Amino acid sequence: MDEKNRFSLLLERLMATANVKNIVLANALQYDVSYISKWLNGRSIPSKKGAEQILSDISYCIVNELDDEGRENLYQEYEVDNPEDLQQAIYDNLEVEYDYVSGLKNSIGSYVAPQTSYFSSLSLAEFISRMQHPALRKVKSLDVVATMDILSVRREYRLMMMQIDQRYMKKEWDFPKVRFSMIINLEVGERDCFHDCIFLMNVLTNGSYIDLQLYESSKAYGKIVFAAKDAYAISGMLFDPDTCVAVMISEKEDIRDALYRKAQSLCSRENLLFQRVKMRDMITGDKYIQALMSQNIRLLIGRASEYFVPPELFEELLENNPPDDEWALVIPQVRKINQLMQRLFEKSDMQIMIYESVFFNFSISGELDFFNYKVILSAEQRLKYLTYMVKLFENNPNLSVKMALRNFATDYRYRINPCVFLSDRISYIRVENRKYHNNIMMFNHTSVKKMFDQFYAQIWEMDEDNLISDRTQICKSMNHLIKSLKILGEVE
Repeated sequence: MDEKNRFSLLLERLMATANVKNIVLANALQYDVSYISKWLNGRSIPSKKGAEQILSDISYCIVNELDDEGRENLYQEYEVDNPEDLQQAIYDNLEVEYDYVSGLKNSIGSYVAPQTSYFSSLSLAEFISRMQHPALRKVKSLDVVATMDILSVRREYRLMMMQIDQRYMKKEWDFPKVRFSMIINLEVGERDCFHDCIFLMNVLTNGSYIDLQLYESSKAYGKIVFAAKDAYAISGMLFDPDTCVAVMISEKEDIRDALYRKAQSLCSRENLLFQRVKMRDMITGDKYIQALMSQNIRLLIGRASEYFVPPELFEELLENNPPDDEWALVIPQVRKINQLMQRLFEKSDMQIMIYESVFFNFSISGELDFFNYKVILSAEQRLKYLTYMVKLFENNPNLSVKMALRNFATDYRYRINPCVFLSDRISYIRVENRKYHNNIMMFNHTSVKKMFDQFYAQIWEMDEDNLISDRTQICKSMNHLIKSLKILGEVE
C-alpha cells in the first residue's frame, strides 16, 4: 500500500485524540515501533492471524491513555457513556475499517479509475460482502438509497442484504437520522407472494428503528445499486439468482453521487409502498373507524391488542392506564372505536387468523397492546379478556376463525409475529418491534395491497398440519388457558 488507507487514517486520529505516541502503542502491543509506523503510513496492516488481539489491545491502550477532554469527545462521537462501551465501540470501528482495507487488498478486481474497482462477475454472496462498508456504522446520520430487485434473489441472500444497515445498531434504540430508501420491483417477473410478504413484514420490523421508506418501480428489475450519500456506492446487474455481473464499487465523488441521485429520483410519492402513521393520528383522523367500517375485513393477529377488550375491562384500562396527559383528548373517539368493535365482532362476518402463541404469551405475560400503549394486565383481567374472546367465537357464527400453530415461514420462526389488518378500503400492518411506536405501516400502493390479499388467501387455505379450523377445538384450547389463569389468580 503506497498511500494512507481508511484503517491508517482512523488509527492516526485515535492516537492523536489520546495523545499516544508510536513508541507507547508499540510497547502496549509488544511490537517493534516500525510496525506502528507502517500501519500509520499505510504501507501495511496487521496480519490477519493476530488482528483480533491487536485491535483489542489498541482499543484498550487508546481508552487507557485518554485525558478528560479526549474521553468526552469520543463519548460523544461513539454515543456511549462509559469506558467499557467506548473500548468496544473503538474496537468495532477499527475492525470494520480493517476488514474493508483487507478486502480491498485481497481483491482481484481491476481499478478503472481512482477509488473505483470493477469486477466482471461476482457471486451474490461476494457482492453482499462488498456492500459492507465502514460508512454504515455511522448511526448519528446516514442516508442510503438502494435500487434492488431483492425479491428475485434467493431468500438466504435477502436476509444477508437486509442486515447490512443494521449491523451496528442495537435493536432497542431508535435511529431517526438513519435514512434508508429502498426501491424494489413488484411488477416484472414471477412473484412468490407468500414468502415475499413475510419478508417485507420483517423488513418493516427491522426498519421501524430507522427512517425506512420502501418504493416500487419496474426500473429496479435486474439491478442491485446500493449508495450511501457522501461515502460510496456499489452497483451490479443480476445475471441469475446467484450471480452479479458488471460490478462497480466506487468512493469517487462524481461516480457515487451520480448513482445516489439516479436511485433517489425513483423515490416518488406515488411509488411509496407503505406510509408510516401514528396511532394517535389514526384515532383523531378517523382512519381507525374508517378501517372498521370497510368491507371484507381479514385479520392476522400476532399479539393481544385492543381488538377483543370487553366493555368492563375497557373502562378499567381507560381510567387506570393513561399513557400521557393528552390521552384524555382522544377518550371519546377511543370509546366509540371500542363500541364499534364490539358490534362488529358480535354480529358481522370477517376472517380472523390468530397465532396460538398469542394466547400463550398473553396468558403468561399479560402484555396487551392497547392502542399502541403497553399495558400489563392482572390474572383477573387476562381472564376477562380471554373469556370474552371465547364468547365471541362461540356466539357469532358469521366469524370465520382459524388458529396457526406455528410461524408460516421457518426463516423467521423466532420472530414475534405482526398484526395485519386487510379490508377493501384501508389496510395496514402493526409490526412487532417492542417499542409500541413507529410500527403502523399503512398500505399506500395497489401492488403491495394485491400481494397481501393473495398472501392472506394462501395462509387461509394452508395445510391443516399448521392450522386449526375447528372452532370448538380453538375454544377448547382457550378454555384450558382460562382454567390455568384462574389458578394463577388464586396464587396472586
